[in-house]
Amino acid sequence: HVKNLAGDELNTGARGSAVLTNAPTLVDGTTYTVTFNSTDAAGNVATALAVTGITYDTTVPSINAINVWDLSWGTILNSTEDNNNGTVSVTTVGVEDGQTLTIYIKDNANTNVAGPYTGSVSSNSATITIEAAGLAGLTNGSSYNLTADVSDAAGNSATQIVSSPFIVNTSVPSINAIDTSAMGWGAVLNSTEDNTDKTVTVTTVGVEDGRTVTITLNNAQYTGTVSNNSASVTISAAGLQNLTDGSSYNLTADVSDEAGNAATQITSSPFTVDKTAPAFSGVSPSTNTSVNTTAVGYTLSEAIASGTVTWTRTSGTADGNSPHVQNLAGAELNTGARGSAALTNAPTLVDGTIYTVTFNGTDTAGNDATALAVTGITYDTTAPTFSGI
Repeated sequence: HVKNLAGDELNTGARGSAVLTNAPTLVDGTTYTVTFNSTDAAGNVATALAVTGITYDTTVPSINAINVWDLSWGTILNSTEDNNNGTVSVTTVGVEDGQTLTIYIKDNANTNVAGPYTGSVSSNSATITIEAAGLAGLTNGSSYNLTADVSDAAGNSATQIVSSPFIVNTSVPSINAIDTSAMGWGAVLNSTEDNTDKTVTVTTVGVEDGRTVTITLNNAQYTGTVSNNSASVTISAAGLQNLTDGSSYNLTADVSDEAGNAATQITSSPFTVDKTAPAFSGVSPSTNTSVNTTAVGYTLSEAIASGTVTWTRTSGTADGNSPHVQNLAGAELNTGARGSAALTNAPTLVDGTIYTVTFNGTDTAGNDATALAVTGITYDTTAPTFSGI
């Protein structure tokens, strides 16, 4: 394509880059050598100046759609993600390596609120770092888009791409205090309660239905599903049985909302494990003896919350009120030895009746003693008499 210069194109001095009066019609994708030549008014011929390797490129590059999965934070930006730099992955078509791709964050009014953030294209792909400061400056509860721009080496600009929107949710949920009243066993876990699964009720604020609450107890984890900001978490019997008698434990509870905002971990009020049942020993009267009072004596291994001494007729004179279940009271519930004496709530027995006397009790943790029975106790209040003198 030999194109004659015309007009001021023939003048001395610098001429900025511009289309010639007699512009050629070139072919897209063709590589040319451009040669400059001329003759002055005196007829002197210039030495031709050739520029090689000029590719004529009018093909516009493009940027592929930017979806939320191309954003390192996804559909929702949470309170943890905005504390760190994020990344956006962008793919292109027809963009040479080393070209700069530019991203802005825009609000719903199409106003730039953060950026520019740039990255270099390599193999038609670029990973752009979005600084934490820019993410942290976004407004909780608002929606945003990204815009992406790039040009090829020839200066052809791709059509700007607007990403799928994402939402900022940096509101942190919370877990309410967990008291022992929320535990299926209360302040003390006893030897009966650890035989079955128990539940812990956890209440939350700002947690959507279907989210998982995780409770950790003794390095074991148990989960429950939130519904209406409440979750019932089952603690297995095996887990309860693994707890050490006499020790104190806490639960910890964790949960995150749908955006991934984690609630501050809650540590429960402590509970105690008491699986040791109280025991009666050293009881009186002893087996197969006769007594003329209702006095009893015993030794308790620990203080009990409640206890009974029961006289049950087994033979002898009829006793229509048997069994006589007598509740222990006051000092009778204390740990240690109790000398033989009448109970505060003493029974009214029948002369000539033979009884089994049974001692039983329950400690403050709810552990039941193994009943201790003394048999063959004859209640005899008839004085002997002399005759045939």
